[in-house]
Amino acid sequence: MPTRPDLRAAFLSVYGRDLPAPETAFLDAMTAFNAAATITWAHRHGEHDYAARYGTLLRRLSAARP
Repeated sequence: MPTRPDLRAAFLSVYGRDLPAPETAFLDAMTAFNAAATITWAHRHGEHDYAARYGTLLRRLSAARP
């Protein structure tokens, strides 16, 4: 799902190791949770651009899952 493999590579070079599947799954789940919370907040506050941006993020996460 990464749209910026260079950023992933930079993160992993500093982190010192690749992320195993359980950690990747956890990060995906937390990203989805954060996106859902942000969409809810955005709708309540009339921030439609935020809602759309995080909706796109949720669709990308969903498409990346087997």
